[in-house]
Amino acid sequence: MFSEESDRVELLVNFDNNKAVIKAQYIPEIQKMAEVLKNYPELSLVIEGHTSKVGSSAYNQKISQQRAEAVVDVLVNKFNIASDRLSAVGYGEERLIDLGDTAAHAVNRRIEAKVELTKKVPVAR
Repeated sequence: MFSEESDRVELLVNFDNNKAVIKAQYIPEIQKMAEVLKNYPELSLVIEGHTSKVGSSAYNQKISQQRAEAVVDVLVNKFNIASDRLSAVGYGEERLIDLGDTAAHAVNRRIEAKVELTKKVPVAR
């Protein structure tokens, strides 16, 4: 007899202003997502890139795509995840977390990826 358990894995990587370079501190987080993908080979993942609203919307669209692609690149080239399981989508400034123009807008410069898993777990009798 089995029951189902849900598990949610999230990946959040923040970026410096005008940059699409992944800082070393985020590699362990990306590795955790890579391990999930290795354990569940049927899963695909969409990496969503975001920016703050500073700068033109065309530029923000471009850099958000570059940020998402940078994470895909690490998953493929460092952790050997098949590229056909990954998608990079840049949202620019469409999905702001912080709407202000202060230094707090740094939270908007990010990628996000989320995986929801349901697994069957044996029920102890």
